[in-house]
Amino acid sequence: MWIRDTSFKSLVQTLFPKHIHNPCRQLQEFLVRTHHALLTLNISKYHDLRGQQVKARAVLEQVQQEFSSQPYDDELKQKEKEMRNHYISITSSIMDIIRQQSKAEWINFGDASTKYFFAKAKQRKLESYVYAIQDEKGELQQGFVEVSKVLQTYYSLLVGPSSPFAPLNPQVIAMKNTLSIAQQMTLCSPFTAADIKEAMFSIPSIKSPGPDGYNSSFFKATWDITGPLVCQAIAQFFHTASIPSFFGKTKLVLLPKVPNLSMAQDFRPISCCSVICKCIAKLLYSRLKTVLPHLIHQNQGAFVKDRSILFNVLIYQDIVRGYTRKGISPRSIMKIDL
Repeated sequence: MWIRDTSFKSLVQTLFPKHIHNPCRQLQEFLVRTHHALLTLNISKYHDLRGQQVKARAVLEQVQQEFSSQPYDDELKQKEKEMRNHYISITSSIMDIIRQQSKAEWINFGDASTKYFFAKAKQRKLESYVYAIQDEKGELQQGFVEVSKVLQTYYSLLVGPSSPFAPLNPQVIAMKNTLSIAQQMTLCSPFTAADIKEAMFSIPSIKSPGPDGYNSSFFKATWDITGPLVCQAIAQFFHTASIPSFFGKTKLVLLPKVPNLSMAQDFRPISCCSVICKCIAKLLYSRLKTVLPHLIHQNQGAFVKDRSILFNVLIYQDIVRGYTRKGISPRSIMKIDL
């Protein structure tokens, strides 16, 4: 909501570095400084939006009553316009917060004030609290500290210890399709500023931020200021294959898979990484999607563009539809779970 604030861009412009010599490091320092400044701005102006909304509405109604009794007073007319815009700004900020909390991306602006919208936001908040859970021995552990220990142990054992990758065998790779020299050169060509901007603006603004607290809406709103630094930082990563750990940090979020949670297996983990990492991943995807059709067989439906895994289910249904008929040749079905 602070993106619409009149002092937002001037604040970002003030904290932005004057000279760029180490893009990745300077971008990290800039985001840390700006985070504290935006936090102060948020506390000073948006800490009690509900109370501000009530006061703004009361003032607006009072001014409108005075204006209705004196419709030709230009001063009251201008004051009514200012109070109305102020009330709309506060209401829009409240809706922005609820829209991000609800995560119901399909809700349009016209449906933003429905009861379902508010119920969805409240439901998501309640689902985030886990007071008790069973450990690997089936014993019930209660309390936030004990629950965190159970989840940390479960996912540590699930991921396992780190181990080096086995060396690739060139003879095995050569047995299937390989990239030509021209395709390899295309993959290795540098990304332009336009490519980076397109990747950044393709990230939805409503997506959850990473550990740094920023989502794509911040960079979209300040691209005329932060765009050159972001482009240089991402270009530096592709040139040096190194990025500060600040951008590589990931927040692991556990989403419930069932209504009544009882074990660690009932959660689906997702990773909330920084916007810079998302942008880099999108850039890599934009290059890989041009060569994947040359490497992947058409029956690998999950990796073929404009094809869904559901298509394999439909094909399977067509194949087995006649298995119970009499007079057909002997046959069998094998399900392979990788």
